Amino acid sequence: KYISPLFILLVGCVELPTESFTNPLDAEEQASKGIEPPALIFMPDTMNVNVGNPVTARVFIMGSENLRGVHLRIGYDAAALAVSSAEIGDYFPAGAQSIFVYEDHSTEGYVDIYTSYVGSDSLSTNGNANLANVVFNSTLAGETKLEFKAETELVDPVDSPISINGLGVGVVNAQ
Repeated sequence: KYISPLFILLVGCVELPTESFTNPLDAEEQASKGIEPPALIFMPDTMNVNVGNPVTARVFIMGSENLRGVHLRIGYDAAALAVSSAEIGDYFPAGAQSIFVYEDHSTEGYVDIYTSYVGSDSLSTNGNANLANVVFNSTLAGETKLEFKAETELVDPVDSPISINGLGVGVVNAQ
């Protein structure tokens, strides 16, 4: 007799969350978008910013095996975004020597990023990792895509190409 009103009170007061809790590094989540490892993605894949403010696009590798070096070519709309800076992610283990160079080609609308281990021929990494963080300044309201271009490549310790099975797309929403 008391259980029914108590049950109704508890169920009626429960508010279910409506936010999305998807993890961009989740293989099942990416597979639903047609992206299979090894893959390059942006995390988060949608970034909101006010016009005139910076936004950081974090580039991740999913499911790498024996990865030694990376060349990323990220295309963007130069009328809506400007590259402010880029820095290496946590791709390399602490203490490992590495190189990181980026070059912005703003008139063509892309940025090149080169990063690699330096030293021992056997150094490589596996799994998911943050490769680079690119800071863009938004200059125009609207939706702008960030895309990995065909020149993007991954290499192993002997400089052999590693097949990329998926390329994610990033979206910058500037208001």
